[in-house]
Amino acid sequence: MVEFVQQDSGGPGPFRDLFGPNETGLHHLAIMTEDLPGSYAHFNDQGMPIVTQAWTSSGVEFAFLDAVASLGHFIEIYEASPQLLGFYQMIRDQSVDWAGDQPLRGVAELVNI
Repeated sequence: MVEFVQQDSGGPGPFRDLFGPNETGLHHLAIMTEDLPGSYAHFNDQGMPIVTQAWTSSGVEFAFLDAVASLGHFIEIYEASPQLLGFYQMIRDQSVDWAGDQPLRGVAELVNI
């Protein structure tokens, strides 16, 4: 899956940490883990600390880890919960037999996250 994001506001935010208003590029790669606290500690020990930690409106915790010095981008990390796996399965299901119509679809149209 490829996720395209754009920060419309001019103020600070996780996407402005790497790119200015007129810049583009790879911001992050996402991974899932079975042990979020343990993964936080592992990446921190590798010199990749948490720079943004947040929760979705449904309570799913995620974070951006700073891997810019070593990898050139951030790492987004989630715990592989049934809720999150179900969400990504729903995204996959939406892609099956897609004929190219309606190329931009909002996630809020599909599910309340």
